[in-house]
Amino acid sequence: MARCSTLLLLIASVATSSAHAATLRGGRGSLDAHMQPEAVAKTLKNVEDKWAEQASNFIHCNATAGKDCTSEPKSFGKSCAVVVGAIVQGSSGDERNAKEYMAEICGQSLMEGWYQQHCNALKVALHSSMSADSYQNRNTFTASKLCNTFWSQFVGEEKKRFVKEEAERVEAEKKAAEEAVKKAKEAAEKEKRAKEEAEIQAKKAKEEAEKKAAAEAAEKKIEEAKRIKAEAQAAAAESAKKLATKKAEAEEFAKKAQLKMEEAAEAEREHKSAMAHVNSTQEANSTAHADSPVPVASKKEEKTSTVAAVVIANAADLKPKAKAVPVAKTTAVDPAAKPAAPAADAKPAAPVAKAATVADSKTSAPAAKLSSATSEKK
Repeated sequence: MARCSTLLLLIASVATSSAHAATLRGGRGSLDAHMQPEAVAKTLKNVEDKWAEQASNFIHCNATAGKDCTSEPKSFGKSCAVVVGAIVQGSSGDERNAKEYMAEICGQSLMEGWYQQHCNALKVALHSSMSADSYQNRNTFTASKLCNTFWSQFVGEEKKRFVKEEAERVEAEKKAAEEAVKKAKEAAEKEKRAKEEAEIQAKKAKEEAEKKAAAEAAEKKIEEAKRIKAEAQAAAAESAKKLATKKAEAEEFAKKAQLKMEEAAEAEREHKSAMAHVNSTQEANSTAHADSPVPVASKKEEKTSTVAAVVIANAADLKPKAKAVPVAKTTAVDPAAKPAAPAADAKPAAPVAKAATVADSKTSAPAAKLSSATSEKK
């Protein structure tokens, strides 16, 4: 009701006192300038919102048995009469001006959809209710019949709109529910796929980790095998080096032994030569002694005895001494085996010892003969 009063005041403010008649006589252009269709359309739109609310309450009230639903039509009839009366009086009862003015209001950009539909319905109802006599319209026009007819029409349209909107709402809710189910299903499928993918990735990561661990273990084994092999090779090289050293020492000792044997042989030859000289000297002395008396030994014999003693002494010094010659036993070297410990005491080589014994026997025999010959001479 307050909104309808606002419309009435707006229309009345531009169509009062002495200017009212001048405005009507000035034609349609003056009416548009003073009635402000855009402002009136905005107010009428707010009024229609109130009418739609009243129609909705009436529809729901009628759906409930045993309730009094007359209050909503009465409120609508009062506000409708105010709006229609203001338009009739604002147009000075002129049917054509009222129709054109309502067309101007309903054609505003803010009047769209069902607002424009109800506005046009009010325009048609007002045009049907006004007569061609402007005077009669100004003085005897009653809005009750128009508003009752318009109420029934308004409620019918609202009921259709309500049913349509309700169907649209139900359809929207159904669609929203289906969309929600679809989204939930898609979300579940997505979650399932994500879970399966995560499981696949986890399995793949586990396999990769196991492969990496196996590769690292194999690499460690290879490195350990390389280390053991290197150590074995180093030990074998060290053993070979020591064996080569021992072999070189044995060869050097054999060379020295051979040299001693040669020296002993040379000494033996010198000794034999000396002994031969001594023997020849002794034979000569024996012959001379047989021809002459046995006096004290001559100086020549003393000299010969002295030479023989010196030869014997030199022969004794030249006699080679037997030394122990270690013989290294060559065996196949196992790279993984530990180096063999060197022999504590190597036995002397038999040939060397035998050579030394032979040399001693050969050297001592002439010396014994020389000593015996000297004793006999004395």
